[in-house]
Amino acid sequence: MKKKKRRYRTSHDRRTEYMYKCIDENWTFYPVAYCKYHQGVLTAGLMATHRCKQRNCRRLDEGVDFE
Repeated sequence: MKKKKRRYRTSHDRRTEYMYKCIDENWTFYPVAYCKYHQGVLTAGLMATHRCKQRNCRRLDEGVDFE
């Protein structure tokens, strides 16, 4: 008898319908915030790299609703 594999929730469950252009010229399905200066989105990894939240960047918009 074969064992049934369990399906774990991953970040792919939060995937949006559209691809968005990041500030580093890449594309992503998982945007977290929008940068008004660079006119692109940031992912969780880009937020950690650029430290926008810690620096209290006034051009960062986290209230955007991505569909």
